[in-house]
Amino acid sequence: MHFKRFSFLSLFIFLIFASELPAQGGYFDFTNYPGSTSTWGMGEEGVALRNGQDAFTFNPANLAFSEKVKLSLHHNPFQFYGSYPLNNFSAAFKLKGIGTFGLQYLRHNMGEFVSTTPDNPDGFGETQKYYNYALALGYAGEVTDGLTMGLSVKYGRHVFGTTSVHGVLFSGGLNYQPAILDKRINLGFSLMNMGAPVEYEGTMYTGTSENRQLVKFESESPVSSKLHLGLSAALLETDYISTTIQLGVAKYLVKDDESSFKALFNDWKDFPRDASLNTGLAFEWKPLDLGGSFSFLQKFYVGSVSFGPKEGSSSLFTHGAEIGIGFREFSFLAGYSGWWHNVSSYGYMRPEFPSETFQFSLEWDLNKYLNRSSDNKTSSALKNILVSLGSGYNFRKGYLIPKIYDPILKSRNSLSYSLEAAFYMNSNNALVTGLYYSSIPVVLEFPMIEGTFELKTKYESVGVYSAYRYHPLEVILPLYIQGGLGIVRINPVLGSSPKYLYQTSLNMALGANLDIPNSSLVISPEFNYLLMFVPIMPTASAPRLGGENQAALAVKIGYRF
Repeated sequence: MHFKRFSFLSLFIFLIFASELPAQGGYFDFTNYPGSTSTWGMGEEGVALRNGQDAFTFNPANLAFSEKVKLSLHHNPFQFYGSYPLNNFSAAFKLKGIGTFGLQYLRHNMGEFVSTTPDNPDGFGETQKYYNYALALGYAGEVTDGLTMGLSVKYGRHVFGTTSVHGVLFSGGLNYQPAILDKRINLGFSLMNMGAPVEYEGTMYTGTSENRQLVKFESESPVSSKLHLGLSAALLETDYISTTIQLGVAKYLVKDDESSFKALFNDWKDFPRDASLNTGLAFEWKPLDLGGSFSFLQKFYVGSVSFGPKEGSSSLFTHGAEIGIGFREFSFLAGYSGWWHNVSSYGYMRPEFPSETFQFSLEWDLNKYLNRSSDNKTSSALKNILVSLGSGYNFRKGYLIPKIYDPILKSRNSLSYSLEAAFYMNSNNALVTGLYYSSIPVVLEFPMIEGTFELKTKYESVGVYSAYRYHPLEVILPLYIQGGLGIVRINPVLGSSPKYLYQTSLNMALGANLDIPNSSLVISPEFNYLLMFVPIMPTASAPRLGGENQAALAVKIGYRF
């Protein structure tokens, strides 16, 4: 009689384990997924960050830091064993002297299924749709100097076939910046998606195809509320860059069929075993003035999230990157983020596609528009910009991909190609962004009874990186050292699971810029080193983290603007 309801719960549990997220949540848990590149990349947390990113997920008080009118779309394909896309549309705008208002719309499409009963497991031939959506309104303002408070109300709805569930959720939070340490620390606290248990009713078929009946059923379940507590600190703040770290703790407030307001006091028996620990680092460029009212910015994020025994005893490494172009008071940003390594083996599954999310944002600096006549630059003027094309010969050592069939894997040396831009703040310091590509020949050697079987193939790797360049010696000014972070996408040519990978890399280089006399051309010989973190264990358990070491001798030809 309850077979259809059981089918829905089975699908829900499957999606939780397929996405490697904890199974502690109740209804409307889709509202707890990160909805921005920065919060995904920084360990799936943002309660104490001093920006308006993802305020409806982690802390509505953070809306107060949305200095610009912003429209954002965050897309999570959920391509693990099918496609169940979650789209997050959000907008924020500030009214001077009043506060900041925000709007969010979420929609999670879960596909279709066929109505079945125990007597007719093949179904009646009728397809039912399954999807979730939520609409939220929020407000945040400054209470006192350094203290902001925010509130939001959210209407959520589950629709699965002829059954639907709806509820109203309330969220509130605080973000405090004490005066100590030159206001470099932020403390955040929030209670998200608080509400009463949802009562739902629906209809389902019973019987056989020849003698079926449509009956009603009723039930009640708690909503997926969470408590967030965290700290962020600005490690470095200059006219050109900022570096921020964060540490957060999150806990579901779900207990039996109680409201989350009661669970706030009654659901502490398993703490901290039912909590998650989130850490993150952000390396962000401030908009660099390119001249002609154009600007460029770039942001990189790395982090980790660890779940306690009651939430699966799993740990995930996260990363993300954003690149943006500005013109006058408008800015457009595109970002990627996702999980790049599963640290522990509990519930480990190798999906068809990797974890990946994408964000597209459009910002309008209203204050800059209203004061366009004033001298309102994006950042301090750059000394020059060096744009280079290069090629190098790579020497490789280490594992490149997961060892699926336990063969001996050997990667061969090959050429790589790069496009790079160095933004010089002065003669000694520059911010560097780059793209590189390499086709990597590999040989898989399978031990056989009568010798070894070799399978030759190749992998295409494409990477983006953000680095800091320093010229340490005034007497040999062309000499530079460079270091930074990168994200590499590896596209296997042979069929594999997942079909492609995203990995984090460390990028280092030693080189020299040799100016050609009486021209703006620059030749740069360079020795660079890339350490790409990759999994190295079979699919039976979560892979350990290994490294693909790659050194290259390269030559770049550039033009100095």
